[in-house]
Amino acid sequence: MKAVTKKIIAYSVIGLMQVGIFSAVAAAAPVSSNNGGPQSAAYLDRNDHQDQDKELKRKQAEELKRKQAEELKRKQVEELKRKQAEELKRKQGEELKRKQAEELKRKQAEELKRKQAEELKRKQAERRREENKRHEHEMKRRSHESQRDWQERQKHENQRHEKLLREIAAMCK
Repeated sequence: MKAVTKKIIAYSVIGLMQVGIFSAVAAAAPVSSNNGGPQSAAYLDRNDHQDQDKELKRKQAEELKRKQAEELKRKQVEELKRKQAEELKRKQGEELKRKQAEELKRKQAEELKRKQAEELKRKQAERRREENKRHEHEMKRRSHESQRDWQERQKHENQRHEKLLREIAAMCK
């Protein structure tokens, strides 16, 4: 029995050694997609890292495109606002120039009317002064005139003088 026991122990140790060697070889071997063990996950994780890098790069590229699109849109909005502001300033400038031109024309017209009115008053005053001077001269008695002729001439002269003064006054209205 001793020999049988020795053989059983020896074969058991050899079997255990074979199982250990097989498990070591299996652990070192590349994993196929059919095997689903921890080594298979590790092998797939190696590819996942590359996939994750690609996904990260794709996401970064999408984010960059989105930011560029937002920046382009923001710039377009700013440009539109700038153009609208320029157009508004131009229109306001034109309106201001038009109003200034109208105001200048109005002031010039007022100044012209004022000057014309002053000239008219000056002419009226000059005519009145001349008429008064002439009337005063006509109202004096002449040395060769009789009292009755002089009074008759004064009467006609007063009527003539009143009529001319009314005409001069009407000229100003």
